[in-house]
Amino acid sequence: MGSDFRRKFLIQLGVAAAVSAALVAAAGWFAADVSVQAGRVAQDRTLIRERSASIAVLAELKRNSARALQYEQKMNAFLPTQEQLLDFRRTLENLARVRRLTLNFSFQGGQTLPRGGAPGTVGFALDVAGASIDVLGFLKDVEVTPPRFLAAFDTFSIEQNAKTYRLFAGGRVFFR
Repeated sequence: MGSDFRRKFLIQLGVAAAVSAALVAAAGWFAADVSVQAGRVAQDRTLIRERSASIAVLAELKRNSARALQYEQKMNAFLPTQEQLLDFRRTLENLARVRRLTLNFSFQGGQTLPRGGAPGTVGFALDVAGASIDVLGFLKDVEVTPPRFLAAFDTFSIEQNAKTYRLFAGGRVFFR
């Protein structure tokens, strides 16, 4: 009987050890799987945050698109077409005549066509002569308060001969 008890005890101990080993193995497998699933959840949450931020940016862009369209329309109304640039010379001649200046004007090479939202440009050169106050007023009329055209001077120099000032300038006029 002692050996029978011992045999039953060893069998029960072996079964308990096998069940314990199986439970430890299952717990290890579940822990590894939980770790993988937690990583996936973290990735999914990051993706959800990024998509939420993208949706918020898209909503903001859609809200501002109407305002941007208004600005684009105003800018296009302000900028002449390339064909209308032919009137730029006449506009400058009229400004010079009002200020009693002599003007020599010519379009230069280096035309840039409009791309996307950026306007096109055409280079020009001018030579203006007259009283200093009139030459400076002409500069302001062309660059700061243009009547119909948006122009920028890239280079200019002023020379004085007796009471006459002479402006040599190169610049760009913008078009759509």
